[in-house]
Amino acid sequence: MKTIMILCVFAATPMYALAIKEPTVLPDAMEGVALEQVTCEAVGGTPPLVWSLKDAPSGIEIIDGGGFGDTDFKVGGVPHMGTGHKDGQVYVVTIVVTDKSPPGGQKAEITLPMTVYAAVRLTSPSDLGVVETGETFSFTLGTAGGYTTTNGGLSFSSPDLPSWLNLNPDTGKLSGIPDTGGTYEFEVTVQDEWSTPTSDTEQYVIQVEFSDVIILTSNLPTATAGEFYSQSLVATGGDGAYQWTVTDLPTGLQADATGVVFGTPEIPGPYKINVAVADGQDPPDTDSALLSLYIQEAEVDAPTITTSYLPPGEEAIHYGPVTLEATGGDGVYTWAITGLPDGLTQTANTMAGTPAAGTSGQYFVTATVTDGAGASSSAMFVLVIEESSALSDEPDSGVPDEFTVGPFLSDVPTTGCSLGTSSRGTALFLLLVSFATLFIGPRKLPSMFIGRNSLMAKRIRHNSRFARFYEPRETPNHPWFGYQAVFQRPDRVSPFLDGGWG
Repeated sequence: MKTIMILCVFAATPMYALAIKEPTVLPDAMEGVALEQVTCEAVGGTPPLVWSLKDAPSGIEIIDGGGFGDTDFKVGGVPHMGTGHKDGQVYVVTIVVTDKSPPGGQKAEITLPMTVYAAVRLTSPSDLGVVETGETFSFTLGTAGGYTTTNGGLSFSSPDLPSWLNLNPDTGKLSGIPDTGGTYEFEVTVQDEWSTPTSDTEQYVIQVEFSDVIILTSNLPTATAGEFYSQSLVATGGDGAYQWTVTDLPTGLQADATGVVFGTPEIPGPYKINVAVADGQDPPDTDSALLSLYIQEAEVDAPTITTSYLPPGEEAIHYGPVTLEATGGDGVYTWAITGLPDGLTQTANTMAGTPAAGTSGQYFVTATVTDGAGASSSAMFVLVIEESSALSDEPDSGVPDEFTVGPFLSDVPTTGCSLGTSSRGTALFLLLVSFATLFIGPRKLPSMFIGRNSLMAKRIRHNSRFARFYEPRETPNHPWFGYQAVFQRPDRVSPFLDGGWG
């Protein structure tokens, strides 16, 4: 009997070719942020399947779900710091899968791009430097990385900024002016606009030093003998807790530790005063200076009105404001003005208003000024209010726009509003008034001011073509009447009238 042995050899062949079905795209990633996992799926081949990655960023890998079947593998992980870029670092990642098909198994792969962005971080050193009190501090924090949308940006915040310091939440700029010395520590956080925002927080320090103490007062204002005086010394810098020392003060004056010089000086004259100041630091910062102080004689003069004339006005045309000025006395003035035409009113030393219709003519206006000590003086003015130009069609007479006479009575005593009792002075006054009336016309008699040693006549025509006026000139041929009237235009000066009684 024969035994026949038959050897059967079976060769295992795959039913289908191995191919990768998923993924077809890899999502963008951010440093330090877990990647949204992507499922790996293949078709065909002979299980078990083995998945792997090539050229992936550090931290990205195939994650085995630990279950059964081809769908338990995913691409995931957390990109390591340094793998991304602010504008996105692109990686070309190859996904590989192999099976157990005989004789050596099959392999399939797919290549996909992956973009990794850099997480935001603050790059400025923690020590932001030294600034002095009173100086402007400005510093913009540096950053790197961070994802922002087209119209967006990074955002900055701080929970513990010093009171003098500001932080721009959009730019990261720190700015402010410190007023107190010391060491200021605070933290700043920056955040980007990634779906799960990345952020960075750093501690910073600013050293604020007090500026040097400097005495700003260079000289003390003038004092008056017999009158109370008070003046504060001024310094800057340091911590502001000043202690003053003042020596060589004149009799009647003293100073306190706050730097106030006060008292009633007794003896007029110039003085040199030594001052020194120290702040409250340990050790203190100091400064010293030599100041001058002049003590003048007590003032006893009464106030004097210095305004020389009142400009003319016109009916129905707003007048002023015209302000009277005075000098002398104690400078605290009270004014009384009388004789104003209807429509004009007084406020302190100012006159203003609109002359009423029918008020044209001459007005004798008396002004009295009284100072705080009760001393007073007065002056009289002639104010001319002209008829309304809208009612007058009289042509321009061609008379000079400004007519001034004075002083011209060298030997004739005058006081206040009087030209004296001299017949020569009276005759000359009448001659000048007649002269002015002849050329100007009675309705356009200029405004006049009669005061000590002077007679002034003035009229201004606003529509004149030239600026013309009369002014006095010496005439040596006339020993007591030593002036001449001169007609002057911008292009020439020509004699108009001279002479006098001798």
